[in-house]
Amino acid sequence: MIKKKIFGTCFFEYVEKYKNEEDAIKGERGTFIEVKVRDLKIERTNITKEDSDGSKNSFAKAERSATKETWEVSRAEV
Repeated sequence: MIKKKIFGTCFFEYVEKYKNEEDAIKGERGTFIEVKVRDLKIERTNITKEDSDGSKNSFAKAERSATKETWEVSRAEV
């Protein structure tokens, strides 16, 4: 199995709707309206290969493990 994790930053706007001001001020959960994401910046991508038995080795790259390999790809290389 191959796992891909993407790390980065962004600005987002999360919009909820409330029946009244008191609920919004108290931090009550409102009705979800939308999420807007902007200025998405991908810093790096981590791709991990695991054996079917699920064995994990967090230091696989340094040890050159046969069961799991990890690649770090910076955004500049993509």
